[in-house]
Amino acid sequence: MEKDFFIFVSTLAERLKGIRDYRTADAYMSTSRSVARFAGGQMGMPALFRESLIKDYEYYLWQSGCSRNTISFYMRMLQSIYNQAVKAGHVPREESLFAGVFKGRDDTRKRAVDFDVLARLRGADLSLYRSLQACRDYFLLSFYLCGIPFVDLAFLRRADYVRGTISYRRRKTNTQIVTSVTPLAAEILERYGSKDELSFYLMPILKKKDGNDWKAYQSALRLYNKNLKSLSALLKLDVPLTSYVPRHTWATLARQVGVPVTYISSILGHSSEEMTHIYLDSIDGHILAEANRRVMDAFGKYMKVK
Repeated sequence: MEKDFFIFVSTLAERLKGIRDYRTADAYMSTSRSVARFAGGQMGMPALFRESLIKDYEYYLWQSGCSRNTISFYMRMLQSIYNQAVKAGHVPREESLFAGVFKGRDDTRKRAVDFDVLARLRGADLSLYRSLQACRDYFLLSFYLCGIPFVDLAFLRRADYVRGTISYRRRKTNTQIVTSVTPLAAEILERYGSKDELSFYLMPILKKKDGNDWKAYQSALRLYNKNLKSLSALLKLDVPLTSYVPRHTWATLARQVGVPVTYISSILGHSSEEMTHIYLDSIDGHILAEANRRVMDAFGKYMKVK
């Protein structure tokens, strides 16, 4: 009896959750839901994994208004699921199955802001907008900590912050990052950082209701981006703020103040210099501290002139 695609993906996702790879599990399930919208009902894997049907699915995504990068995401995830199905013996390997579909990446518009926007954010009176105030502070903290991704900020442990230094592993790449805490960052950490010695996490970002940290993070990320959108509208910013902007901004400004690209790559935890150029165009602790000092000094000088 041939294996049903949707049951197989669900099994894969549960297995991934068991090893705490929630990101891939979510990506697989998102792809499964997309395929379900395309094909409906049950579908055996031999029926799905045919070159003609893969092309039909790609065309369906185009017709649905998906961007090229979204189509690439679904195709790469579907190919990954296919590889797992081959390993499990559910379908034979066909080398050319995904050869004719788009799996690349289009350059997206730049998502960095300049010192002027950062200064406006820092100086904005948001006392009447408590949720936006916290959102603004998390955004700036991410920038102050060398563009720490929101996922890593949310999962920072109290034990990661010791004597003016934050040390953590990037959840995406498992790269070890050691960041010195500047006065601007320390100010926000003091305001929001947990004082409860029994608290596991440093920041009050994860609001757990069922004990599932990853679900709590996804909920927090949605709220964060929603509030950033509202903040952009409130301050009439030309560049809409998202959770990615602090990271792109730090990389762009670091390059502008003379930090070498190879250092920026190390600091951001990238596996290649090519990935860093994506941030710029759209190590050790001493190197990181010096790089961040240059960026923060330049920001401080701008604030004084302002």
